[in-house]
Amino acid sequence: MSRPNRDPSPSLAGPLAGRVRRTPKTDTLSRNRKATGAYYTPAPLINLLLDHALPKAPPAPIKILDPACGAGDFLRAAHARLGDAAQLFGIDIDPAALAACKSVLPPTAHLAHANALLKPPEFCRDGAFDLVLGNPPFVNAIEGNLTTKDELRRRFPSVRGAADLAHYFLDQAIRLVRPGGRVAFVLPRGLLNSPAAQTIRATLPPHLRPNLIYAPERHDFFPGAAVFVCLLILGPDQICQVSTDDDPATARFAHRPIAGDNWWLALQSDARPSPVGETFLSAQDQPSSPRLSDRFEVTASMTAADAYDIAPHLIDDEHAPGLKLATTGLIEPGQCLWGQKPCRYLKRDYAHPRLPAAESLTRSLTARVVRAARPKILVAGLARRIEAFLDPAGEYIGAVSTFTIHHPADDLATLQSLLALLHTDDVTAQLIAHLGANGMRGRHITLKKSFLQDLPIPNSWP
Repeated sequence: MSRPNRDPSPSLAGPLAGRVRRTPKTDTLSRNRKATGAYYTPAPLINLLLDHALPKAPPAPIKILDPACGAGDFLRAAHARLGDAAQLFGIDIDPAALAACKSVLPPTAHLAHANALLKPPEFCRDGAFDLVLGNPPFVNAIEGNLTTKDELRRRFPSVRGAADLAHYFLDQAIRLVRPGGRVAFVLPRGLLNSPAAQTIRATLPPHLRPNLIYAPERHDFFPGAAVFVCLLILGPDQICQVSTDDDPATARFAHRPIAGDNWWLALQSDARPSPVGETFLSAQDQPSSPRLSDRFEVTASMTAADAYDIAPHLIDDEHAPGLKLATTGLIEPGQCLWGQKPCRYLKRDYAHPRLPAAESLTRSLTARVVRAARPKILVAGLARRIEAFLDPAGEYIGAVSTFTIHHPADDLATLQSLLALLHTDDVTAQLIAHLGANGMRGRHITLKKSFLQDLPIPNSWP
């Protein structure tokens, strides 16, 4: 079972799931799927994982766990290959899915109706399994409104920030597999270099290293969900097989060493350097050039906490007073589509979202409202390339997953020059080269504040 979640440019960023969450559809079936997060993993992805994760002839029974087993697709496929040599274990929070799983597995399978992350069954012990596999939920911590996120953070301190559930499942799987065993998951592609998984990547035990990374340049594996995925196998091998081919059945793999904690670099090691033109040069090529943060103020428009706090105050009114809320999906190069197209914010649809002034706003939101009333550039945090617009009159406030750029003197001409620079092909090429898994070949970019801060700008600007 699988769970994706994402339009390439939604108003709030969030990735896949083992039970996959998808983009909104108008038909009832699609709405039910989005509500439950239940989608099935395509057979070619399952086969590719098992081709590389299963031993060809196990010398002894092999203990296999799927901690979000759904209807049992992964476990059934493993049993079909190994027969009685596979000792199967499955966990799922959905009793209906677990019943379907039970119907396709041998009676010797150990299945548990439980929350694998917070209340795992007794058989779910550290170092107990030879293989932990599956497609864990990709429910985003912001968009999914996870009420258990505080408890998850306490149990899994290696996961940082607004991570989705797939990060926690990977962290748990690393604990559950024995030395010499393997972890084989379908995951959000961004996990390969996301800050939320940095500690996980940097602190892998010596018996678990990236052995396979498959990150295709397509987002249509799960009907109804536009989401970029990767297949990741962690194991004892010294070398990693990597591929970005679109077809998992015919994917060609190259062997790459893995160094450091940005695993996406292995996928880019055979790529040609991105072109760098005269308008934009890297910091190495232009060491004396000032950085954007030397001349401008760069901030995240909102924190994850602000995203929740703003919800009770939002109104949907074209003419009411208050700041217009600009989500990342409304931002286009040089313009904002507020009022021209609807947006979705924390599971509610808006035509004209506004944040009116209110005494009950939190201290953080009050400070952001004051800053938002200044001239600024708002930058989309999730797009196919850099997308930004100039707000000369301070009419907008950026939502979570957007960035705000102010000039200390509110100089409109300098802000306009910066906007033109941000939209050049050279800057986008440099962004793609730096962001790896979230920006490979420009198909899907999750922007980082550090990139904006470190962007070289002309010396002549005030």
